[in-house]
Amino acid sequence: MRRLLLLAAVLLSACTAPDGPPVESALISTMGFAWEDEEGVSKGFDLDGQVTLEDGPTGCGIADFVHPDGTPGIDNSFAPILPALENVGGDALDPLVQESINAGELLLLIEMEELDDVTTDDCVNLHVQRAIGPPAIGTDGLILPGQTFEQDLDAPDSIVECATLTDGVLFAQPFNMRLPLNIFDEFVDFEMLDGILDMEFNDDGTYTGAFAGGVSTAELIDNVNGLDAIPEAIPELIETVMDVRADLAPTAGGNCSRISIAFQFEGVSAYVFPEEDE
Repeated sequence: MRRLLLLAAVLLSACTAPDGPPVESALISTMGFAWEDEEGVSKGFDLDGQVTLEDGPTGCGIADFVHPDGTPGIDNSFAPILPALENVGGDALDPLVQESINAGELLLLIEMEELDDVTTDDCVNLHVQRAIGPPAIGTDGLILPGQTFEQDLDAPDSIVECATLTDGVLFAQPFNMRLPLNIFDEFVDFEMLDGILDMEFNDDGTYTGAFAGGVSTAELIDNVNGLDAIPEAIPELIETVMDVRADLAPTAGGNCSRISIAFQFEGVSAYVFPEEDE
């Protein structure tokens, strides 16, 4: 039934906008750092195509994680830093991210253009962009599905041409996105590079997914050093751990210049106001 409803929605979209390709849109309603309670296990992706062991010759010797499904080589080197950051900052980070989403400060729209089949499609153009809030919130404290949002045309976006949809799971690579993240009531704006996004179409009309990428350690340090209303220990911690946790984009000197970061998310159905012709 879910697949039939989705197909009907796609066909309806095509009928109401005959001059454009079929589009389905999702809004990320919950998001947090990808991390598992079990040591050495994390959701995410193999970003560098290598399975790195501790002190091994690849990935600057930063050991990779294992995905909950058993896939090795998962790059998510930022995850072990989270407990230390929360300890010196006094707040858990995921609730701060969720507050930003609910307040309309971090609304990410995922538009799937030229979606011919909701189960299998070998070429779906993916467009991730910011939306303008605030959203309507349900009694469960989460964004309600089926809302219509305006695109934030002044914010940077991300486009992946010919993402693939296989058995109801969308896979997009390379995925690059500039992400403004609320850290202790301050926004850190950083760019995720050479990343991956996947998203599953659930039978209840929701979406579940993850995305990951490499963040320049120099950019992250500069961002954090520019913040005013955070404990002094946070910039010191970030600068220290970047040297020992960077695991991507090795330089000629053998040091890694990026650190892998992974997020997991859930999404709900959404609609987008059509762009006005100039």
